[in-house]
Amino acid sequence: MMPYTPLKLRVLALSYLTYLSFFVSREPYSLVKMTLLKTWNPFSEEDGWLTIGILDSAYLTAYAVGVFAVGCLCEQLDSLHILVTDCLASGLTTFLYGLADFWEVHNYWYFLTVRVANGFAEATGWPTLVTIMDFHFSAEPRSEFIMAAFGSCKFAGVMIGSILSSFNLSLGESDWGYPFIWCGLVVALMGVVDFFLLPSQPPSRKRASEATPLLKEQGNSSMKQTSEPKSETLASEANSATLASETTPNSETPGSQSNSATPGSEPNSETPGSEPNSETPGSEPNSATLGSEPPNTADSPVSSQQEATEERASGLKVFLKALSLPGIVEYSAHLFFIKLSVYVILYWLPPWLETLTINGTEIHYRLACYVTAVWGFGGFLGSLVLGLLVHSTKMYGVFSCLFSVSAGAVALPVYWYSGTAGAALPLFTLLILLLGTAQNGPYALSAACMPSVINKLGGDAQLVGMVTGIIDGPSALGAVFGPLSGSLFLQYSASLGWTLVFGVVALSMFVAAAVLTRQVLWNLKHFREGGGGVQASR
Repeated sequence: MMPYTPLKLRVLALSYLTYLSFFVSREPYSLVKMTLLKTWNPFSEEDGWLTIGILDSAYLTAYAVGVFAVGCLCEQLDSLHILVTDCLASGLTTFLYGLADFWEVHNYWYFLTVRVANGFAEATGWPTLVTIMDFHFSAEPRSEFIMAAFGSCKFAGVMIGSILSSFNLSLGESDWGYPFIWCGLVVALMGVVDFFLLPSQPPSRKRASEATPLLKEQGNSSMKQTSEPKSETLASEANSATLASETTPNSETPGSQSNSATPGSEPNSETPGSEPNSETPGSEPNSATLGSEPPNTADSPVSSQQEATEERASGLKVFLKALSLPGIVEYSAHLFFIKLSVYVILYWLPPWLETLTINGTEIHYRLACYVTAVWGFGGFLGSLVLGLLVHSTKMYGVFSCLFSVSAGAVALPVYWYSGTAGAALPLFTLLILLLGTAQNGPYALSAACMPSVINKLGGDAQLVGMVTGIIDGPSALGAVFGPLSGSLFLQYSASLGWTLVFGVVALSMFVAAAVLTRQVLWNLKHFREGGGGVQASR
């Protein structure tokens, strides 16, 4: 028997390629920064560093707000419809940003509006894809590795986006709009492919979800049909009793009195129920039952209003239930600092590389794209390696902490080595690879795998979208502060700017490791007891 059905393999491949395409579309924003700062108004002005940093922060703020909201939408709407809309909107906004080159747009508000719209558009991509993946793979024995490997799609997207952008600029650096055009088309095309080929839920789960409202409707209809014959029977019995009581005195025949009386009884005695206007035994209870039969209020305005109120309250209940899951707060804080560090590199590594001259070799735009692709490849490797480690040991906190400390320890040597006189480009590239591996492994694990793992410890399968939003939402704020801090350092401290940037990268990784201290101790305790480290401390 195949370990994975063709349907699951298709879901994994399409989900991987879809979010890869999102990162492909994001990569041109960081790769063309130096070109914009040198040649394009309003970024080429004196405050260009801060101006372009505000654009990044506006995008990431919109993304953070959108991630919080989409956690609730994943529980209410079909994830596939949200995802397809997201892909098309993301492709459109990326396309519009690149058209500014050909339309000669120099209005800062145009760039800001398109960037914010792009942030809102892309916010729904990750929670919806994690929800779809969890529906199909949460019950798999290798689900941790599968989800961590799925998280590597981000860094594969960085690699492909960097290489694709370098080819698109082969006509000259002044044509900076081409990377946005082609990368925007890639993500929009994936939305069309997903619409026709990607199932949001397994067939068995979809049939069950479709049958639930039908069964409920059939149950209500059955109750209504049962109550109606009962009411008609009670009314018929009451009418028969009344008719009998009215006709009995007038229909007496000669001798009927003697026939109705038993020997020794009074001559004028009558049988029960023969008195005029009398009711048969039990007629009063039946009448009372008929009058007290509760009306069917399934379709009444009061019932509809009550259901609407319950639906509004359910969103808060789902949020509070997800927030109470063990370990969710620590891993949310961990991902906050991880993203702060990762997004500083993601947004400022290409501009920094273009300022370097290593052993007489000036790193131009295309070479900067290739070195950035190496950093992305390191993230791809880190995701797979960390996924295998946690799958074997279940010690999520321990290995996330070790990788985070390693990334902080590598970040400063990367910056220091780039400025030494005898620096060699191959060794420098190797350090960039190690930084990408150590830095992005915990990022992929926390963003892709931990929502599903935490949800299993005490949650509901329907909560995975909300859990993803809680973990990824605050971390998006970390992504806002990282690039913004870099732009502020570069704008107002020209001599120490890049030193401070890499200081933020290293410090953030150390803090990310520190916030997992309790989870590390909890993992080690359960591992020594022979139960693995999967348990999360409350």
